Amino acid sequence: MQFIAPILKELGYLEGLLFNVVVVGSRKLGEQNDVSQSLTQTLAPNLAIYGFEADPEACTAINAEIESKRATGEINWYEEHFPIPLADASRETNLYVTRDLACCSLYEPNLEYARWFKVLPEVMTLDLVLPINVFRLDDFCTDKGLTFIDYLVVDVQGADLLVLKGAAKILPSVLAIKTEVNFANLYHHQPLFADVDIFLRQVGFTLFDLSCNYIPRHLQSTPPVYSKRFSKFAFENETVRCGQLLWGDAIYFRDLLSIGEKCQ
Repeated sequence: MQFIAPILKELGYLEGLLFNVVVVGSRKLGEQNDVSQSLTQTLAPNLAIYGFEADPEACTAINAEIESKRATGEINWYEEHFPIPLADASRETNLYVTRDLACCSLYEPNLEYARWFKVLPEVMTLDLVLPINVFRLDDFCTDKGLTFIDYLVVDVQGADLLVLKGAAKILPSVLAIKTEVNFANLYHHQPLFADVDIFLRQVGFTLFDLSCNYIPRHLQSTPPVYSKRFSKFAFENETVRCGQLLWGDAIYFRDLLSIGEKCQ
């Protein structure tokens, strides 16, 4: 989105348009912003950001920071973060709180598996289990009168597919999605990339790009098995990836080519 928006603005296509951005799992917005500065500057002031974070204290802190920046003129768009955990239905479930809060999930950490990788056992160690009520993004949109979302960002540690299923009614309005995907069972019974990919393709999206994270096995400083990434444009920039592909961020766009085929 941050690459397309400046081009559209330069061509004059963004004038008078309101853009709605939803970020589910917005705790990282302070340090690792999922809505890039270039994107907000391009779309502002016709921009609304709705963030969701299960931790009420984190939401309070984020909203306080937003108000402070709004007072100094650093922010000239609407942005608010809500302490509402999202999933596939309105129900009661458990939140598994880990030592590193960035690893908290609606799924129980699979420590038997994670212990084979560097760093993961320390950050994924379970501290406590909290019973919480989760809700659907669709219900929030109905209550708030939100009729469309341009850009949806989901990063909720394995529960991303649950959030997407809880947004089934609003998804037809979405242009782009950035979602965390997992390639290994770091959490018990969690959906993996294939599950997310199948679901999003069934509702009209196509995979555009994929960033990947590789983690080395805990007991091996120099793994005997590794992969290499080649670029046909620059073979000298070959990158050695020591470790196993565990998770990444997938970017999906609504498949406009398929829509065009249906219209012919």
